[in-house]
Amino acid sequence: MVAKVKVLNDDGIVLAGENAVLDASESFVTNREELQAQDGLNFTWVCPNEIIALCIGKSGPKLEITEEQFLSVKGKFNLTYVISVRIAFTRRSGVIEVFRSNANVRWVEIYRPVFKFNLPYSKILVTAERQTFRLTFKNSYVLNNINFYQTSWSITPNISSFALTNKNLTLTVNQGNFQKLTNYSFFITMQHTLFPQA
Repeated sequence: MVAKVKVLNDDGIVLAGENAVLDASESFVTNREELQAQDGLNFTWVCPNEIIALCIGKSGPKLEITEEQFLSVKGKFNLTYVISVRIAFTRRSGVIEVFRSNANVRWVEIYRPVFKFNLPYSKILVTAERQTFRLTFKNSYVLNNINFYQTSWSITPNISSFALTNKNLTLTVNQGNFQKLTNYSFFITMQHTLFPQA
């Protein structure tokens, strides 16, 4: 048998407000036809003692743990927990084979940013010769932790002349840099320096 378990969250890191999802559905019995390779597998999930209640009675190839469940058992952020799945299979001879696979899961108290722009120009033509265009990123969590984020902007089609201020949260395009009858797309990329998946 090949027992596999993987954490569907990036690198086993579970961000605040998100669910941990572990998947052992790719496990299979060797020496069987492909269509039957997963028949008869019994899954039992095992959590470490500190959070053992999260796995009690859990079966099936997937385990999902909500943040509420994690907090209800007094789980701790920034600790790595080893969660296991035991996979049992009964051969025709009656012999029960049991295999185990582990995965590391770590909950962190970092929220995935929700992007929001202040765009007060809905009724102003930004191509007007005297108009300066400005976009400001707003997110209270990111703003309170901005020193942990790297920020970059891009514009399509390309505008090479723009200014970034306010710790790179405000983009300004000065008058005369837009082409008439052209649609522009603005992109902001923010990456947490410690946890890139955030």
